[in-house]
Amino acid sequence: MSVNFARLPVQIPIVVSILPAKGSHSCVCPEGFLMNGDNCIRIEDCGCYIESETDGERGEVLKEGGIYVSPNCDKRCSCTDNHLSCDDSYQCDPNADCEERNGLLQCYCPSGYSGDGTQCRPTGGTVPSDCKELYNNGERTSGVYEIKPIICLTLRLKFTVTCLTGEAGR
Repeated sequence: MSVNFARLPVQIPIVVSILPAKGSHSCVCPEGFLMNGDNCIRIEDCGCYIESETDGERGEVLKEGGIYVSPNCDKRCSCTDNHLSCDDSYQCDPNADCEERNGLLQCYCPSGYSGDGTQCRPTGGTVPSDCKELYNNGERTSGVYEIKPIICLTLRLKFTVTCLTGEAGR
């Protein structure tokens, strides 16, 4: 019996078990590694697996430090130290929209509101010029906000940015 091995990106030994009763073989990774398709990868590089919410569809791997929000924005999960932690109470503010922006699905406050999407407050019609102004106006929740930099006043341009308002408006 001959066994063909695919070339791995790094030299990691694979243990092949021959099961004579069935005439088949299986591949097993050494301790500290897991199978990923035909390759062995380090456990610390695995991230977290999120099962699909739709029957018959494949789940996805969430990278270390990554965030996942369910398609209905009713659950938010994060991957820390290869451990998946989910918040089933995550939900959008009644004034927010559940949508994808820049490849990130989550709750977003619409124009005229500020907040992280789970809490949206009217801005009183004025859009802050930067995150520092948002912080000085009392906003202490980090999140995605709409700003209108002073240089853009004549151009009437607005930008959607992430403000870390918990850190003095950076």
